[in-house]
Parts: sequence; structure tokens; C-alpha cells
Amino acid sequence: MIILVRHAKVIINSSIIPAKDMGTFIRKYNETDIERELPNGLPEADIYISSKLKRSIESTKLLGKEADIIDGSFNEADLPYADWTLIKLSAKIWAAIFRIAWLFGYSNHSESYHNSKKRAILAANILIKHDKNNQTVLLMGHGVMNKLILKVLKSREYSVGTKTGSGNWGYTILQYKQ
Repeated sequence: MIILVRHAKVIINSSIIPAKDMGTFIRKYNETDIERELPNGLPEADIYISSKLKRSIESTKLLGKEADIIDGSFNEADLPYADWTLIKLSAKIWAAIFRIAWLFGYSNHSESYHNSKKRAILAANILIKHDKNNQTVLLMGHGVMNKLILKVLKSREYSVGTKTGSGNWGYTILQYKQ
């Protein structure tokens, strides 16, 4: 069984900034603390895997667990941004705009959508390896990367059992179709 979990909520304000300041915002987001509220009903696992990003590592610790594996393959898909200074919007709105642009091939200052999908294949292979050893595997990951990994797992004969949503602490349980 594989459980894909999105990390706890990050404590950060979405300030009004020009697009070029998104790089600074993203770095702060990656370094900021998480809310200390525990999720309800999250299943236990035999092995805990985390991305290398602070919010995932800290979310795993909040569960009272140490990650058995910490691997950058599970890091969130990079968010591109432009070098524009004229228009100012909230960082949250810029993030939505640039994530949509990323899906259509825009990757300024970031990993491309194509390369993120390749990385999702590598990440899924790690999860499958541990699942094949009859271990329940919990990945403490990220919204977009978890979706990319989910797509790979489904193409590899995994089916979705429980899905609680894609928000913070949302999780999806997958089992191999035997």
C-alpha cells in the first residue's frame, strides 16, 4: 500500500509583490515553519519517505516519525516566475498564474513540466520498490508532485482506495491491482 500525503500548512503571508520577487517568496516559503495542527485519521506506515523540503520533513516529525528516506525526487515541482516589475499582485495569485503557465510550457527560473514528469517516474519507482517488499509506504510530499506521482502509479496498475482531497494533510491511498 502507498499513501501520498500533502504536508502541513506553511505559515506565510501572501504579500503584494511584482512577479520578479516571486523567487524570494518561494525561498521564504521553502524555509518557513508549518502549522503544528495534527491531521485526523492519517494511516500508519512501515516506512516514511519525505522530500528534502523543510515543510515535508517537519510534517513527518509532527506525526512523531522520522523519515526513513529523504529524497529530492519527491520535492515539489518548481514554480516558474517572470522578471516583471510593473504589475504587483499577491504572491498567491502570481503562484496560480505561473503554475498554469508552467503546465503550458513556461519554465523561467524553474524545472520544466516535462522534467518534473520524468522526476515523478523516478519517485514512483522508489515507492513501488518499497511497496513490493510488502511495506506500507507513506510519502510526505507536495500537491503538484503528488499528482504527478499519482498519475504514474495509476499507469502502473495501482488503484485509488481512499482519497481525502489535495489540501494540506490531504492523502490518497493506493493499492496494487493483483
